[in-house]
Amino acid sequence: SLRQIHAHIIDSSDHNVYNNAQLTMLLIRLYLQMGDTESATQIWNNNETLKCADDAQHWNMFLQSYIACEHDKNGAYVFALLDEMMRVYHIDPDSNTFIILCKFCADCFLIHYG
Repeated sequence: SLRQIHAHIIDSSDHNVYNNAQLTMLLIRLYLQMGDTESATQIWNNNETLKCADDAQHWNMFLQSYIACEHDKNGAYVFALLDEMMRVYHIDPDSNTFIILCKFCADCFLIHYG
Protein backbone atom coordinates (compact mmCIF):
# COMPACT_ATOMS: atom_id res chain seq x y z
CA SER A 1 0.00 0.00 0.00
CA LEU A 2 1.01 3.63 -0.34
CA ARG A 3 1.36 3.97 3.44
CA GLN A 4 3.86 1.08 3.47
CA ILE A 5 5.86 2.65 0.64
CA HIS A 6 5.74 6.00 2.44
CA ALA A 7 7.00 4.38 5.68
CA HIS A 8 9.76 2.55 3.79
CA ILE A 9 10.94 5.79 2.18
CA ILE A 10 11.09 7.48 5.57
CA ASP A 11 12.82 4.52 7.23
CA SER A 12 15.41 4.10 4.48
CA SER A 13 16.33 7.77 4.27
CA ASP A 14 19.42 9.11 6.05
CA HIS A 15 17.90 12.58 6.23
CA ASN A 16 14.51 14.21 6.51
CA VAL A 17 12.69 13.00 3.42
CA TYR A 18 10.40 16.03 3.56
CA ASN A 19 13.34 18.28 2.67
CA ASN A 20 13.23 16.70 -0.80
CA ALA A 21 10.55 18.80 -2.49
CA GLN A 22 10.11 16.51 -5.51
CA LEU A 23 9.65 13.39 -3.39
CA THR A 24 7.30 15.16 -1.01
CA MET A 25 5.15 16.51 -3.84
CA LEU A 26 5.06 13.03 -5.39
CA LEU A 27 3.80 11.55 -2.11
CA ILE A 28 1.17 14.27 -1.82
CA ARG A 29 0.02 13.73 -5.40
CA LEU A 30 -0.17 9.94 -4.90
CA TYR A 31 -2.22 10.30 -1.72
CA LEU A 32 -4.59 12.69 -3.49
CA GLN A 33 -4.95 10.39 -6.50
CA MET A 34 -5.89 7.58 -4.13
CA GLY A 35 -8.50 9.81 -2.52
CA ASP A 36 -6.64 10.19 0.78
CA THR A 37 -6.90 13.94 1.13
CA GLU A 38 -6.28 13.75 4.88
CA SER A 39 -2.78 12.26 4.50
CA ALA A 40 -1.90 14.53 1.58
CA THR A 41 -3.10 17.62 3.43
CA GLN A 42 -1.25 16.56 6.59
CA ILE A 43 2.04 16.22 4.68
CA TRP A 44 1.43 19.59 2.99
CA ASN A 45 0.48 21.38 6.21
CA ASN A 46 3.53 20.06 8.05
CA ASN A 47 6.03 21.01 5.35
CA GLU A 48 7.20 24.57 5.77
CA THR A 49 9.98 24.03 3.21
CA LEU A 50 7.45 23.67 0.39
CA LYS A 51 5.20 26.43 1.63
CA CYS A 52 8.01 28.96 2.08
CA ALA A 53 9.41 28.63 -1.43
CA ASP A 54 10.17 31.84 -3.29
CA ASP A 55 7.51 31.27 -5.92
CA ALA A 56 4.10 29.71 -6.36
CA GLN A 57 5.30 26.51 -8.06
CA HIS A 58 4.70 24.11 -5.13
CA TRP A 59 1.45 25.83 -4.21
CA ASN A 60 0.27 25.47 -7.80
CA MET A 61 1.17 21.77 -7.86
CA PHE A 62 -0.71 21.14 -4.61
CA LEU A 63 -3.72 23.17 -5.71
CA GLN A 64 -3.86 21.48 -9.09
CA SER A 65 -3.50 17.98 -7.60
CA TYR A 66 -6.09 18.69 -4.92
CA ILE A 67 -8.56 20.12 -7.44
CA ALA A 68 -7.98 17.21 -9.85
CA CYS A 69 -9.24 14.84 -7.18
CA GLU A 70 -12.50 16.79 -7.09
CA HIS A 71 -12.82 16.73 -3.33
CA ASP A 72 -13.75 20.35 -2.84
CA LYS A 73 -16.57 21.39 -5.13
CA ASN A 74 -17.56 24.38 -3.00
CA GLY A 75 -14.09 25.90 -3.12
CA ALA A 76 -13.70 26.55 0.60
CA TYR A 77 -10.38 24.75 1.03
CA VAL A 78 -9.00 25.84 -2.33
CA PHE A 79 -9.62 29.51 -1.56
CA ALA A 80 -8.34 29.08 2.00
CA LEU A 81 -5.08 27.78 0.49
CA LEU A 82 -4.87 30.75 -1.83
CA ASP A 83 -5.44 33.09 1.10
CA GLU A 84 -2.76 31.33 3.16
CA MET A 85 -0.33 31.47 0.25
CA MET A 86 -0.72 35.23 -0.11
CA ARG A 87 -1.33 36.44 3.46
CA VAL A 88 0.72 34.07 5.59
CA TYR A 89 3.59 33.19 3.25
CA HIS A 90 3.54 36.38 1.15
CA ILE A 91 3.80 34.46 -2.11
CA ASP A 92 2.19 36.14 -5.08
CA PRO A 93 0.07 33.99 -7.35
CA ASP A 94 1.49 33.66 -10.83
CA SER A 95 -0.25 33.21 -14.16
CA ASN A 96 -0.44 29.44 -13.59
CA THR A 97 -2.23 30.00 -10.27
CA PHE A 98 -4.85 32.13 -12.00
CA ILE A 99 -5.34 29.57 -14.76
CA ILE A 100 -5.76 26.77 -12.19
CA LEU A 101 -8.27 28.81 -10.18
CA CYS A 102 -10.23 30.06 -13.20
CA LYS A 103 -10.54 26.52 -14.54
CA PHE A 104 -11.62 25.31 -11.10
CA CYS A 105 -14.26 28.04 -10.82
CA ALA A 106 -15.58 27.32 -14.30
CA ASP A 107 -15.68 23.56 -13.74
CA CYS A 108 -17.51 23.94 -10.43
CA PHE A 109 -19.78 26.79 -11.54
CA LEU A 110 -18.10 29.13 -9.04
CA ILE A 111 -17.58 32.00 -11.48
CA HIS A 112 -18.73 34.49 -8.82
CA TYR A 113 -15.45 33.74 -6.96
CA GLY A 114 -13.28 34.19 -10.05
